[in-house]
Amino acid sequence: MRITTKIRELKMRITTKEITIPISPKPQSRPRSTVVKGRIKVYEDKEAKIYKEAIKIVCKNRIKEKIQKPNPVSLHIIFYLKNISTKKPDVDNLSKAILDALNGLLFDDDAQVIYLVSEKIQSDSESVVIKILEEKTKKEIIDLGIKKYNSIYDLAEIIGCSWRTLFRYKNDELGEKSNALIEAKLKKLFS
Repeated sequence: MRITTKIRELKMRITTKEITIPISPKPQSRPRSTVVKGRIKVYEDKEAKIYKEAIKIVCKNRIKEKIQKPNPVSLHIIFYLKNISTKKPDVDNLSKAILDALNGLLFDDDAQVIYLVSEKIQSDSESVVIKILEEKTKKEIIDLGIKKYNSIYDLAEIIGCSWRTLFRYKNDELGEKSNALIEAKLKKLFS
């Protein structure tokens, strides 16, 4: 009897698009409500609406096509702030505002986001950087590198290894330590 196992191909998330928004980050506002003609009307804070609209305007020119359902979305959002603290604004509320603004523009629904890394970094100028990440197989990553840097030789030189090592990496012929080393160099190159 022959037993075969299918090994899931290892994938890496790499940055495929980066959008810098030169706007001071704002957190998602709390919903407001009022009573109009005996009915409760829920609305969003005016400042939050303006902030989200500004994000849409900046991103509209940089996003070529929307990621359709059911395709997953992976994002890394960096909020550059003049004064960061462990108090306000919460990084999750900052992220919610961005995700709401990107709804219908980058993706159909923010429920498509399966991987999200958000961070606040102290800086002299305030802005938001959105990195769109894609899962790529080893073969796809090497092919992307070859396309970007013209040849496997140039790619190998840039990351500091031999072209034979890259070829062996692509075909899963390296040991665990060598694999990890090459992956770290490729992640650095593509992030």
